[in-house]
Amino acid sequence: MSTFLKIIRIKIIRTIAAISNLPVTSISGEYASRANLLSVNAPPQMADNNNNKIQFIVYAFILSYPFLIMKILSINVSEPKKIVFNGKELITSIYKKPINGSVDVSDIGISGDRQADMKVHGGYDKAVYAYSYKHYKKWSDEMGQEYSEYGLVGENLTIDDFDEKSVKIGDEFEVGSCILQVSQPRIPCFKIGIKMNSREFPKKFSTSGLLGSYLRVIQNGSIQSGDELKLIKTEENSLSLFDIASILFKDINNIEKMKAALDLKYLTEEIKERFRERLMKLGDFDSL
Repeated sequence: MSTFLKIIRIKIIRTIAAISNLPVTSISGEYASRANLLSVNAPPQMADNNNNKIQFIVYAFILSYPFLIMKILSINVSEPKKIVFNGKELITSIYKKPINGSVDVSDIGISGDRQADMKVHGGYDKAVYAYSYKHYKKWSDEMGQEYSEYGLVGENLTIDDFDEKSVKIGDEFEVGSCILQVSQPRIPCFKIGIKMNSREFPKKFSTSGLLGSYLRVIQNGSIQSGDELKLIKTEENSLSLFDIASILFKDINNIEKMKAALDLKYLTEEIKERFRERLMKLGDFDSL
């Protein structure tokens, strides 16, 4: 049985155990505690009625694993280009355009894509940026403008349905012949506001929690549009991309959540340093 199928099997077993309020062991025989294993908002009456348990299991499983059917809709790249904003010349790579065919991916990014400011974009921890096409509708509704062209927020990979609430820091996906690892949500700079022609957009974007994901390249290879993202490793006790975004931009004084984030093996040092600085300002030095 493949690693991917083993993960799915473990998840189904644990889901059933959580609903049945029974302890569960993983496939390896290792004990896993009674489970607080689902983070879904299923109607409570479904779980209360024993006759509906199977329906609830299916419902919860589908909500918990939208990434089982994730697929690349477009691969987008750009070279740094000059733009003029408020009379000043700027260099940016946010205006990414779709490319066709197979493209090489290495631990420094996608072939043909270069970043203008390596202090905030690119590098090993942020080699590739993925964003959900499903979010385009939200921004179309909020901004009063139809967005359909791929590369809307400067993403390298436009994914059909990428759910920040389900995907966790450290999760690994097989894509084409590559393996990509979730490292952190995006922290937008002012240039996204220029791209969207809105001074308010960076704040709207940040507080939405729908920031997409930066990805490390664990295994070099090639990808193309239409490739599926197959989960091959998941970090059970990790925090989701949405959780990290919430701590960064909304729940900013939550000391316990920041401490939990600092314990994450695969969260970038960039994000951890932000949390350390914030904890110091809040007077909490125990975890520093």
